[in-house]
Amino acid sequence: MSKILRIDRHGSWNDSVYASKEHLREALIDLHYDEVEACYGEKHGFTATEQKQKMKEYKTISLQEICDIGDWDYEIIESEEE
Repeated sequence: MSKILRIDRHGSWNDSVYASKEHLREALIDLHYDEVEACYGEKHGFTATEQKQKMKEYKTISLQEICDIGDWDYEIIESEEE
């Protein structure tokens, strides 16, 4: 069974391992959620309705997209099944 190692391209957070690419995708979306939400706030000219829609869309982005946004990468760790 393989695992997924999260790689921070800046070298700070390289120790987390996930059960699947989907788990990694969800974790990275959650990690960046507050900062992305702030970008779509009233301060930046968005209404509450627009912000809600943008955040709904954000939660559906692909693993590659969130890796590009946050400067992340990942490595598949293969392990032998027992």
